[in-house]
Amino acid sequence: MNNRVLFLGSGSPFMMNAVMGNLSSSGYDVMSVAPDEESVRTYGADHDIVVLFLGPALFAEHEDTLRAIGEVGAAPKKLFFVIGDDDEVACAKDYFPPKAITASFPKPLNIKRFLMRVDHLVSDPHKREMPPILLVDDDPDYLKMVKGWISRKYRVAIVNSGMQAATYLANNKPSLILLDYSMPVLDGPQVLEMIRSEPATANIPVIFLTGKDDAQSVQTVLSLKPDGYILKNIGRDALIERLDEFFASKK
Repeated sequence: MNNRVLFLGSGSPFMMNAVMGNLSSSGYDVMSVAPDEESVRTYGADHDIVVLFLGPALFAEHEDTLRAIGEVGAAPKKLFFVIGDDDEVACAKDYFPPKAITASFPKPLNIKRFLMRVDHLVSDPHKREMPPILLVDDDPDYLKMVKGWISRKYRVAIVNSGMQAATYLANNKPSLILLDYSMPVLDGPQVLEMIRSEPATANIPVIFLTGKDDAQSVQTVLSLKPDGYILKNIGRDALIERLDEFFASKK
């Protein structure tokens, strides 16, 4: 497990800064993002640890965000820590899948105990690292389906456009990008060109997702020199097998 922490909150700035500062001092790589649904879904998959600092504003303004946080926190192998008083935690659980929360901590927070508990769970040898994958596709149903298929073995971040992919890659480096070949505005070839042109992302493997399997279409895809291509009508087991083979070849 890596030591990357995604910090989300809408409480006392003083206390939130204290928590983040102590996590950083303890060797954790802390990233704080605004509590909005897009940020949660964009950055959640690339962090094994999610810390949520609850405050009244979250319940008043960000119900969709709370649901997104619950989905991210409930992902396999994820550690999801929630800080809040009893009423806040009980209310937040209404938005989360069952047993999503790894541990909750009451306010006022005892930071020493919090850090000890986090360190203990992070060092658990049964928490296995999963390779991070960025899935880029403009079809929300396809994104949801594929993420559901592969999330038990891989940490999956999803974005629905080339621009969102660029935003994600500015702060994250997945082990693989599954990229839709045909998208509006910025299509797959344009996104691949952008990825290859930036030193920070040039070496990230990219596999195209395409719905066309005729010889001419396949030749066009391969002429762009991706790390492979996968037909979008592939089944769940076949897709997982392809991904397993890809990562095995990299070891």
